[in-house]
Amino acid sequence: MNEGTTNKHGYIVLPFKSAFLGLILSLFLGPIGLLYVSWLGSIIMLVITCILLAISIQFPAVSFLFVIAWAVSIYWTVMRVEVHNARLLRKM
Repeated sequence: MNEGTTNKHGYIVLPFKSAFLGLILSLFLGPIGLLYVSWLGSIIMLVITCILLAISIQFPAVSFLFVIAWAVSIYWTVMRVEVHNARLLRKM
């Protein structure tokens, strides 16, 4: 029925995730911050970001692609937090 736990007052506490925390983690850690909500997404973005970083070292003119991948990680984290929280609310 519910995935939450009951606190001492008898209320059900659901395991919501914080969009702000997800934003901060992915802002500073990039694809590693995506682990907060999606391990598969984190692995995918980590591989893409590492490849783009290696290319950017060789060809500095395309370093903007690395920055775009970092921004996609931030966006993906916040969106996955919202999806996670919406799923929890739908199950109630």
